[in-house]
This record gives sequence, structure tokens and C-alpha cells, in this order.
Amino acid sequence: MRKTKTSLFLAVAGVLGFGLFAVETGSSVAGLSAIKPIKQSAAVTYKNYYSAYNSEDEVFAKGKELGRTISDEGMILLKNDGTLPLAGVKNITVFGKASVNPSIGGGGSGSSKGVFTPVGLYDSLDEAGFVVNPKMKAFYQDASRSGAGRHSGSGMFGGVADVGETPVDSIDNATQASFSAYNDAAIMFITRTGSEGSDIPTTDIVDDEYNDKVGDKDANGNTKYSHDTHYLELSYNEK
Repeated sequence: MRKTKTSLFLAVAGVLGFGLFAVETGSSVAGLSAIKPIKQSAAVTYKNYYSAYNSEDEVFAKGKELGRTISDEGMILLKNDGTLPLAGVKNITVFGKASVNPSIGGGGSGSSKGVFTPVGLYDSLDEAGFVVNPKMKAFYQDASRSGAGRHSGSGMFGGVADVGETPVDSIDNATQASFSAYNDAAIMFITRTGSEGSDIPTTDIVDDEYNDKVGDKDANGNTKYSHDTHYLELSYNEK
């Protein structure tokens, strides 16, 4: 493969949903006064619950503050070495199976459907005036050539199964031949998911749960996946 003039690494992570809510029963509001519990039997017992806050505005202000703290502690800021913004760049090749199936929103209670129309990477690059390699995009869209991508268990509590990145040696010659016409920059797109009922695993992660296993070795005898392989580190195929 021909090395492109500029290499740009973009890490795209899932979105953490966070919410606060108040409960109202009778004439009381959470955060303001005592609350009567739900009647659970013929014999009703009342207990008082008191808030640490004096007003609804204070509750929401503290909620926003907590949300910012969670964001600060859960995000990684990458240092720009001068690559961005892309100057003198027009034709781009995007690498990464997840580029055609990104994780744009959260999962579980943090998911949304039909509320808005998300804008993916390719549409964003197109709107910004870049020309993206169509053959590479078509390769990733064709599961018969690039694989199925990331897998997960069934249902909300199915969990994370693998990374789903395509092996480099699976890229056919015709697709590789297109790189020379789109070599102003290369963008590597990766995605990780994690949500309610699907915690991020810290061991035994592979690229493809159906074809890879812990202990596999490459042609040089190097171990591709170990028991300590973490979901948030680069996978073998991404490296």
C-alpha cells in the first residue's frame, strides 16, 4: 500500500447518557420537602425523605455540575500536533470498518430513535468539501469482503463481544489501487461502545469473536490476543 502524505487518527467513542429527575406524590416535590411512599399494602406506612438541596433550581444546577464532572473524568483530550485543521487536503481515504457503522448515541436508557437524524462521518466530510475514497467505503459496506464488523450479544444486556475491525490483508488489490488517487490524508476511524447492561470488558477481547481467539499468533509468532487484552486498547487489526 502507498503511504499517504498525512496520517490523522480519530478516536470516536460512545456517548454516555446522563439524566436527573424529580418525583412528585401528593403535594410534595423531591428536592423541596418530604415525600410520601407508594402504598404497598392495606397498611400504609409514611416515611419522610429530605433533600440536601433547598430548591429545584439548586437541584438542576448541581446536576449540571455533576454532568460536567463525569464528562471531564470520562473523556481523553488528544493533543493536536499541527495536523488539524487539514490544510491543502482534498482527497481522503477513510480506514476502519466502524466508519460505516459508527456509535453515534448511547445505549439502553441513553439511546434515542426517531428524535433526530444523525450525521455520519462521510456526510460530514462531504459537507466540509473533502472527497472521500468511494471504493474503500464500498469495501467496508460489503460484509462479504470486509467482514460483519463488531458483534454484541442479543438484547440490552447482551454485552460487548468484540472490536470488529477488518484485517488489513483482507483489502483486495482493486481497493488498494484506489489509494493513490485519495492520498492527501488518511483517517483511521475506530468505535467503542458501552452502555447500560453492556459494561466495557477488560479481558479476552478479540477482533472477531467467530474467527479469533485468545492465544492466536500472527505469521511472525507474536501473540495477537491475550487474556489481558482490554476493550479500550487498539486491537491487533487496528494496529
